Amino acid sequence: MAGYLLSPARVGAVDIMPGFAIVLFMEEQNRCDVIIENIQSKEAALNELEHSYKNITDIINVTQRSIRGFDPITFDYSASNDNLLLNLLKDTNEPPGRKPEYILLTHRENQNLTGNIFYKKDGRLIRIPAKIQIDSNADFAITFSFKDDYKKRFSSIDNEIVISNWDDGADDINGYQKLFDPKVREHVGTISNFVTYYSDDIAVIAFNYGKHVNEYDAQLIKGLVAHSNFLKTISEQAKITENAFMYTIEALSRAAEANDEATYSHTIRVNEYARAIAVQLKMPAPFINDISNFAQMHDIGKIHVNRSILRKPGRLTGDEVSEMQLHTIYGAKIIGNVKRLEMAEEIVIAHHDKFNGGGYPYNKKGGDIPLAAQITALADVYDALRSKRHYKPAFSHDKTYGIITVGDGRTSPEDFAPVVLDAFKQVHKQCADIHFEIQDDKIEHEDFTKEHCQEELLCTP
Repeated sequence: MAGYLLSPARVGAVDIMPGFAIVLFMEEQNRCDVIIENIQSKEAALNELEHSYKNITDIINVTQRSIRGFDPITFDYSASNDNLLLNLLKDTNEPPGRKPEYILLTHRENQNLTGNIFYKKDGRLIRIPAKIQIDSNADFAITFSFKDDYKKRFSSIDNEIVISNWDDGADDINGYQKLFDPKVREHVGTISNFVTYYSDDIAVIAFNYGKHVNEYDAQLIKGLVAHSNFLKTISEQAKITENAFMYTIEALSRAAEANDEATYSHTIRVNEYARAIAVQLKMPAPFINDISNFAQMHDIGKIHVNRSILRKPGRLTGDEVSEMQLHTIYGAKIIGNVKRLEMAEEIVIAHHDKFNGGGYPYNKKGGDIPLAAQITALADVYDALRSKRHYKPAFSHDKTYGIITVGDGRTSPEDFAPVVLDAFKQVHKQCADIHFEIQDDKIEHEDFTKEHCQEELLCTP
């Protein structure tokens, strides 16, 4: 037993084994380190992939929502930018994560960038009132001058995007602060990173993500800003087309009045009265916008009615009355079956129908008469009573109000839809103001534009 213990071979094995085990252990440790490093690298890649996926999802969700409710005529670029910021910013109640704490939204004014800093609190967008103005010639990173010395300081840069983390190149975070305008640091505090996107007329600078920023963060901002700018471009082009369209409507309405005693100011006042009543009825914005443009078309069919009938000083014969009443049919044919002019067609064909029956051309009554036509009918009657005709003098507002609300044997309050009549009673003083303000001697035909109509509240006879 003792010999076995003292065997030279065995002693050698005992001496050799510990060293060999250490070598094996070290090699295995190295292999484990490599495996761990690979795992960590894969985890980082997966995290980055997940982050990128979330960015793509955010872009899709925001753009889908904005497109779903997009109306090029009523599009509000400022509101669109507010919505963009709400989707980009981290709420103050949320833990640090993949969203920035502050965003500086600026627009180029001459050679400077001017704008405000925003943050998000309790789901609401908060704008810091102090205006930030940055001189493009100043030696600050966020002036977007993209000088060569800046390129060395940032981890990523091109003509539109800047990405920077303080520990990518700066010796310490305090030295990193020198890159930024003091006016920005005053509101944002210590800046640890930022992402910027810059286009021809707008710059977005996002500060203090709760992680290292990278190209994916910049692409998210770029994508959303580009989307908002794209909607703005579509809206501007649509508004140019819409303005030309409305000008054509105005020209057609003026042409129709050339045959009649009614003047150009009559068509404008009808638009204005109609808007006032529609607003009082709390109709949707598109309805209000349309009726304040289309009410003026109510008599365009008079283009086809003989001028001698329209201006005849005496009583019309039965045949002449029938011919005159056809202006509703003629007007509908002029407009045609065009979707954009659907309300205009309703007004033209039905503005002489009466709520209690007895109107023309189809003797519709009650709810069968489109609301736009009911509003225009009252507005047209109001202005006709207020205006001088060859067969009657111009009536005062008080007399006209009495005729419409009480009746005079010829006109009855039952002629009008009750809800429309009630709305008129609420805005009748406004209608009186409109009639006073809009007269032919106060209107420059060449200068009177659609914008004038949109700035006033309206009614219609």
